[in-house]
Amino acid sequence: MVDDDEILIFEDDEPSAAKPTSQAKEDRFWKVMIVDDEQDIHSVTRMVTHQMQFMGLPVKTISAYSGAEAKRLIQEHPDTALMFLDVVMETDHAGLDVVKFVRNELQNTQTRIILRTGQPGQAPELNVIVEYDINDYKEKSELTSQKLRTTIFASLRNYRDIQAIEITKHNLEAMIKYSHELLHEQAIHDFASHVLRQITTLLHLGDDALYYRTAHNGDDKEVLVGIGEFAAYSDKVLRELPPEIQAELNEVHRTQNNLYYGDRYIAYFKTAEGSEHILYSRGKPRHEFSEYDQHLIEVYCHHVATAFSAFHKK
Repeated sequence: MVDDDEILIFEDDEPSAAKPTSQAKEDRFWKVMIVDDEQDIHSVTRMVTHQMQFMGLPVKTISAYSGAEAKRLIQEHPDTALMFLDVVMETDHAGLDVVKFVRNELQNTQTRIILRTGQPGQAPELNVIVEYDINDYKEKSELTSQKLRTTIFASLRNYRDIQAIEITKHNLEAMIKYSHELLHEQAIHDFASHVLRQITTLLHLGDDALYYRTAHNGDDKEVLVGIGEFAAYSDKVLRELPPEIQAELNEVHRTQNNLYYGDRYIAYFKTAEGSEHILYSRGKPRHEFSEYDQHLIEVYCHHVATAFSAFHKK
């Protein structure tokens, strides 16, 4: 067991204070919880995750040495992406009790749980998979370093997709609500913000984004909505934005092409009427978009612009 004063999140195998994932990008990471009463298991897992990254964010570990400690830590870190869970610790079924606690009492269905046991006879694989809401079952002897890395990446990918589905579900509910209430400008802003969050989540674009347009008559570009750190830019014009953002947006406007700037993605399209629309997103390293992804961005920009135009014509 570790004392409350011991550091439980590791970075480069050195102690580091735990930081909530809602902080700035450089403070965000994927949490992997190791629950095992054997110190060597913690050391090996931390060695494997050392300097590991997924989607541009580091993987860091949280250590628990008993089932009771695991229950406390998962309450403190509900955003844990993956839990490697030993079956036999202070009791022969301590790990299974943790599974019940996470799934039933905490109603946490997102954290991926992988049972690891050195005593497979204590928990027959088929029975455990059928009776408990776990995501995989591994004997400790079969998890080589390479297989452990593969398992971690696969689990983080699953966790990411589950998060996207959950956020999408909530945003769809909001879309349904606001689609019947687009009678005033604030409702349109709320609607546009909800849909923008949905798109950035589905396309894994990042948490900070803004959408703006400029009319064909040459009016200054107006930010219609912003989310994340860009929420403060809603209803601003281009000259009111930070200089670095102005420069990047002007370059996209000049080239009339989608552009990447490191972790920033800027999508451009122009309507038949001459109105230009740009979606600026920050937070994820460069990745390729399918034709459907591009189409989804264009559909979003088109419908939000139509809603704002219809309102201002009233």
